[in-house]
Amino acid sequence: MNTTHFSVDNVNFAFIRKDECKDFFVREKDLKIREVSDRFIEIQGVKFLISNFLPNYTLKYNNNGKPHLDKGAYISISHSKSLIGIAWNFNFNIGLDIEEITARITRIETRFIHDKEEASFIDSLSDKIKIWGIKEALIKLYDDKTLNLKNDLRVKKLELNKWIGFRTKTPTKKIEFNTFEFDNNIIVFNTTSEN
Repeated sequence: MNTTHFSVDNVNFAFIRKDECKDFFVREKDLKIREVSDRFIEIQGVKFLISNFLPNYTLKYNNNGKPHLDKGAYISISHSKSLIGIAWNFNFNIGLDIEEITARITRIETRFIHDKEEASFIDSLSDKIKIWGIKEALIKLYDDKTLNLKNDLRVKKLELNKWIGFRTKTPTKKIEFNTFEFDNNIIVFNTTSEN
């Protein structure tokens, strides 16, 4: 099975395409394609990536379902319609989000883009996808699924692929994010953390 692995800003990434993953696990486990759900493929894909790139670590989950690694390593997991990915490092809490590049995001943009964000820096469909992804990554970082994407979280564009994100209600430092395109997806991850 083909995987892609690289590092950006001291964060490691590993990706696998969902279609390849599905074909592989159908063959390996002698399953029928209709028996294999997306969730099964995502779980198996993450296990495969961890076993290949972090074989000496154990994946665990806290009470909220947030993944973490033993031995002091940080991990974040995400997937889109076409990709499964993990990001990890050894220095700070990590939040990863993968979003397929599609205009579908425009149907829900009023639910997650605040008026202050809309007026100041949104130049393209790509920016809207990045805003969604950064806010999803912030929820992972804060480990708080009750945060409202539109009202509790804000992002600001610094330059094309450099952004900051933060909470609006609690005094908090601003977290830096990088973005890049990979295999028709936008990848969002933080390069600093509150922790």
